[in-house]
Amino acid sequence: MNVKRSLPALALIVLISLSTTCLGVGTSYAQSPGSLLPPTSIVLAPVPAELPPGGSGVVVVQLVDANGAPSPARANLTVSLFSSDPSVATVSGQVTVPFGKSHAEAQLKAGIEGSATLTATAGGFSSGSAKVSTSVFSDYALQLVPLNSPVAPGDLLHLMVGLLAVGQPYEAPAGVQVSLATSLPGIPQQTVEIQPGESAEYAAVPIPSGVSVLPSPFVTVTAAAPEFTAAQTSVPLSPQGSTPEEALVGPQGATLTAGSYGYLSVSLFNGTFAPAAGTATLSLFSSNSSVVTLSAPQVSTGGSDSATFEVYANATGTAEITALAPGLTSVPLTVTVVAPFKPSLGLSLPPEVRAGEQYSFAVGFYYGEEPVPYGPVPVSVSSSDLNITVPTSVEATALGYGIGTLTAAGTGVANITGVMEGATASAETVASFYSPVVGPVTYTVTASSYTGPLAGVPVNFTYDGRVSVTATGSSGSSKFAAFNDTVTTASVPSSIVMENTTYYFTGWSNGVKSENASLLSSAPIFSITAQYFRSVVPTTYSLLVLSDGQAPVGGLRFNVSSRALGENLTLTTNSQGEADFILPNASSFALSVPELYQPSGQTRYSLLSFDNSTRNVVNVTTATIEAVYATYYQFEVASPIGNTTGSGWYRSGSTATYSVDETSSGGPLVYQRFSGWTGSFSSGQPSGSTVITSPEFITAQWSADNALLFAAIGVALAGAAVAGLFVFRLKRKPGRS
Repeated sequence: MNVKRSLPALALIVLISLSTTCLGVGTSYAQSPGSLLPPTSIVLAPVPAELPPGGSGVVVVQLVDANGAPSPARANLTVSLFSSDPSVATVSGQVTVPFGKSHAEAQLKAGIEGSATLTATAGGFSSGSAKVSTSVFSDYALQLVPLNSPVAPGDLLHLMVGLLAVGQPYEAPAGVQVSLATSLPGIPQQTVEIQPGESAEYAAVPIPSGVSVLPSPFVTVTAAAPEFTAAQTSVPLSPQGSTPEEALVGPQGATLTAGSYGYLSVSLFNGTFAPAAGTATLSLFSSNSSVVTLSAPQVSTGGSDSATFEVYANATGTAEITALAPGLTSVPLTVTVVAPFKPSLGLSLPPEVRAGEQYSFAVGFYYGEEPVPYGPVPVSVSSSDLNITVPTSVEATALGYGIGTLTAAGTGVANITGVMEGATASAETVASFYSPVVGPVTYTVTASSYTGPLAGVPVNFTYDGRVSVTATGSSGSSKFAAFNDTVTTASVPSSIVMENTTYYFTGWSNGVKSENASLLSSAPIFSITAQYFRSVVPTTYSLLVLSDGQAPVGGLRFNVSSRALGENLTLTTNSQGEADFILPNASSFALSVPELYQPSGQTRYSLLSFDNSTRNVVNVTTATIEAVYATYYQFEVASPIGNTTGSGWYRSGSTATYSVDETSSGGPLVYQRFSGWTGSFSSGQPSGSTVITSPEFITAQWSADNALLFAAIGVALAGAAVAGLFVFRLKRKPGRS
């Protein structure tokens, strides 16, 4: 194809593989799942699954049904994403799968070297996970992928030129100039630039119309670039080239919902995808326009090997879509249109309420017994008793539920009914009383460290303005009875000494870090755990990050792994290259720093030593740890005329040589002559060297030399003057009038 391929395109390839609806050779297709089975689980696919530190990619979030087949969302679905180790890989906190779609893409960013597990969760769905890893790539290479094969004389050979690091796509931090040379005579060398942040670019190599397919039945293309291993590919030559023979409409088994729009594709095929010579125009036909209507009667590939077109699903049924063009065999597509999905409606109400108070209630959507996301949509609500009132309408969100407020003005019994167009009505009964409706709750607070339960920890329970103090027993638990109509709180000490050992509070099992926790429950039993770690008095540790020139390195993110905390901390050095952190136990944690850190497009740092080690992960044994990085700067050499050398990354203090291969250009009367370099420094010589101590950029300057032009003008003027004098003398001779 002539379309530039990026990471989202690679993610689409993975998605097509997940959904098993991609086109195969000939007419072999995989069937699409029926759209009436709701999605129940989430599947993750990182693209790519291995990244360099600082690299980026995407994560495909795919919804599947109970059979593992892709299933579209019944409403906009928000999916939360987490990384088990944010220092290794971070992912977008949330992503939305649009209504009617089965997938979405989240951004993925690599950190330090290591591996992490990505997890996706959403209410009512089974969570999904996938592993992603990062490694410092030292083996950089080019990649050449032919996009049409074979080629015929007079064709264009389309190539993808890619960057690889240890076999994986690599996004260059700066532009990379790649030269392409071919084995056929008469084809000039061309240059392709891969832009910063991209991993590939596309090129077209013209094949001369007069080239013979014998005795050389192949054309070989070689790609080369500084600091990258060269790549080479050979493509067979054929008198027929890769002329397409079939027009495939796909994917087969496509299912649409009545009343919706969809996109189909037509691809040109000849054993592989083959772009037509020039532009291919195909006529489109629907065998049943009352079921599927085409947005246009024709579609053009525009020189590519495929094109998309829009269709509208009018009513339930099937229709066959065909694409016709002279010389092409048509492989049609059968489209099935199904009825729109409609869930059942449910109400969630308290069975008993107290007169004079307000209560929240919920409306929700279900497929069978399972809740499903559906909406946003309004639901009409009514009450049969004026003493118990509800709003006339509740807006259900895309998550599949809405919240309303019920007001009990007096006593009575009411039937609350919910109605939505196309769904079965739902009704629940609510009774209102004047007497309190509360239930007893037994609260259990457990104190525990990673070594086991802690007995004897005092727990303060506060209820209705009263305080009751109990201590945890031999099992580490303390119980307290209360009612569910008043807020009960429990508090524990921030530290406690037991048997000459100090235990420090780290947080509750529900994620609250404060020593006070509110105990809220409508169930008769509620349990929560206060978590402690055992240690000596916490110690303050410091990390100092310096360059090889002893300058501080600020903004560097590093990771602290602590067994005692049971989690990883990600910290950042300040402008002085320092970062302080407090931990309870020096023998149970490790530090890891990135091997390569690039704060800008012109400066990068490579790890030299870390706590007197060459590794980027160390176990901490001292209160102050030092990391030293080698500093590299980018040197850019540019010229509007000729080719330059010298651009690249150089270690601070090293010498870079530079040059331009021409000193004059143009003619025959006006020349452009090299006049010197400007930028970070000045020089009048076309080549030279400089010591790199900061990011530098120089540009060759050129001036016009008009000496020959002025000389020619002078000669012309002198000749004109002589000719004028001669004519004047002739006119002065006697006897001439």
